[in-house]
Amino acid sequence: MPTIATVIRIFGEVALLFWGIDMAKVGMQRAFGSDVRWMITSGLKNRLWAFTSGAAVGVLLPSSTAIALMLASVTTTGLADLVLALAVMLGANFGATLILQIVSLDVLSAFPFLIFGGFIAVRRGPSSRVRDLGQASIGLGLMLLALKLLAGTMAPSELTLLLKNVFASSNRALLVVLTGVFAWLVHSSVATLYLIMSLTTAGVITGGSALAMVLGANIGAASNVLRLGTDRDPSRRRLSIGNLGLCLFGSAVALPLIDPVTLALSGLEAQPARLIANFHTFFNIFVAVASILLLPWLAVSIQKLFPDRVRKPAAGGRSTLIRKFSIRRRWPWLIRFAK
Repeated sequence: MPTIATVIRIFGEVALLFWGIDMAKVGMQRAFGSDVRWMITSGLKNRLWAFTSGAAVGVLLPSSTAIALMLASVTTTGLADLVLALAVMLGANFGATLILQIVSLDVLSAFPFLIFGGFIAVRRGPSSRVRDLGQASIGLGLMLLALKLLAGTMAPSELTLLLKNVFASSNRALLVVLTGVFAWLVHSSVATLYLIMSLTTAGVITGGSALAMVLGANIGAASNVLRLGTDRDPSRRRLSIGNLGLCLFGSAVALPLIDPVTLALSGLEAQPARLIANFHTFFNIFVAVASILLLPWLAVSIQKLFPDRVRKPAAGGRSTLIRKFSIRRRWPWLIRFAK
């Protein structure tokens, strides 16, 4: 197949992958949006409960940005709330890995059933939730179809060999940065991880480089949450900075250990897709276990970096003008009498 035709086909299949993921996210968010908000609110009791509720939410809604938005709307600026919000984010990151575990199994051939079943649910569903779940099913089916098509397109060719040489010779730290930027640009770490898994299955990326790119996808997801801190609300800045700091900490520890970790995980399961899924899961478990006891210290540090703003009282002159304007408008005769 000519190289230009292969590139065009890859772009189309990647676009189909992103479209399927967006459909699945929107369908799940519409179907379980109110339940997710309730689960987040009811889990804000202690760190263990917060992590557990975050894991459940991450399974239902594998989008760290959407979960962070909900957290920002149901929490206040108190220090304890920041600790629990970060615990929820740790649980959500772990819960999202379970979806990748399912997709990494040999389920790509199930896309016709998911698309057809979702179509029936959207057209004949008795309730809005059933129709929303049908949309999510269609999205998941399109995602599996895109991954299957990518695996066939990335068969040995000139482009595949070229990409394989480029990834093999690239510095792993550079791969982390480039993958993080890509995940930030496409605003989806889930799509980035599935793309990495597909490229690894096709043999384009080797084990060590693929795991480094998984770290970059996690950093890109945390950077997406960082967009919540672009406003002037200190509480949103604290949550986004804390989530990014935890991801950077885990990546800094994991990157030098890529080779022994790759060897250990390859001995556990040799399939490339399973290697990506297992590393993503173990990485988020490591970050959660290593940092959940340190969340109060992290919250204090972030509180010092981003303190609450002190609101200044309104100037007296402006209030006087407002009062004069109100008197002049309501009782003009009183103004004439005063003159």
